[in-house]
Amino acid sequence: MLDALGVRGMSAEELKVCAVKLKGVEHCIAREEEKLRERGVLTSLGLRPRRTNYKFGDTLVLVWEFSQAESKCSLVCVLAEIVGRSFCVALRNGPFLRGCISIGPYVEADERFLGDLADEAAEWYERADWIGVVLCPTADMLVTAMAKGPEKALSQLAAGFYPEYDVRLKAEVKHPVRVLNWPFFWRLKALEEVKLRERDLDAATIREKAKEQALSSVLVSLADWKAARGDYAKVHAALRFYEWAQTNTPMEELLERAVPECNDSPSNGG
Repeated sequence: MLDALGVRGMSAEELKVCAVKLKGVEHCIAREEEKLRERGVLTSLGLRPRRTNYKFGDTLVLVWEFSQAESKCSLVCVLAEIVGRSFCVALRNGPFLRGCISIGPYVEADERFLGDLADEAAEWYERADWIGVVLCPTADMLVTAMAKGPEKALSQLAAGFYPEYDVRLKAEVKHPVRVLNWPFFWRLKALEEVKLRERDLDAATIREKAKEQALSSVLVSLADWKAARGDYAKVHAALRFYEWAQTNTPMEELLERAVPECNDSPSNGG
């Protein structure tokens, strides 16, 4: 569930622009899902997720349905890339998003979205006072079990994509919860752009330039925030999380895994 922030107080024209940008988020999610399908990632993991989009005002609900035979663990790792990359596009172009990821049963009846999944998502998506995506208890428990599980590859992805972080809730308290590591996907996009643009540079220089570009661009995006004064706390919370993620998540390891040609191993020309 993803909620557009800063909508309250918008003029009619601004609301129309926001609606167009939300549609752009939907297209981005579909595009990222298709990229994974074309790369064979979904097939290799035995996944055939079926997505349905529901829209309620400024809120977008994305439901991926999967069979009992499909792995929930693989699915949540795939969702990290789909939602993470799409979240970063919205952070760059608008609107800023806040949301949550939930796992559970649901039914669609008379164009209504009902069930445990809907109830949990509705309870959690507005609780965090920030720009970002939290995991609801159902997803949190699954990812925590993955992070502590015996399968090393899955445990590393779970811990890296969904680190545990003290999120400030609206009740003015901090609550430890697993969250989507969108700063990784922001850094990854910058690394891909610099690698494509600066083909003659060595791996270390590319990584450093990409890190600088990522920080500069996230500061610009957050500085462009146009919202009511009370929402500036969300911007500060997002920036604090970005800074925290650089040293408290396996950021460099994740980047090397995603773009192996930008590490310093001899086999990659480093």
